[in-house]
Amino acid sequence: MVDSVCFRGPFMLNEREMPARWYDLLRERMHVEQPRMRIVKDGYLIKDYELQEVLIEAHRLDMEMLLVMRQTIAEALAREEVLLPIAEYRPRRGELSIPLI
Repeated sequence: MVDSVCFRGPFMLNEREMPARWYDLLRERMHVEQPRMRIVKDGYLIKDYELQEVLIEAHRLDMEMLLVMRQTIAEALAREEVLLPIAEYRPRRGELSIPLI
């Protein structure tokens, strides 16, 4: 099985790094999408009175999922910043292979 990976410049995020909370929110969002699709059929509103409640809940879940995604990416970037200077260090000819701090 191949993991899906997102590339953004030197940054790489494996989808398996997403926290369980994000997947829980995704499941909730799918459960909200089902009634929305029942309310709107072929472009026509069938139950107008329920649509606003469903859209508000969908928006809330979307914003929470986005927040979890951003936090996960920020944590991955912070880890990358800590590891990147060590990984990019290459001693020049005649230098010690271990940098002295």
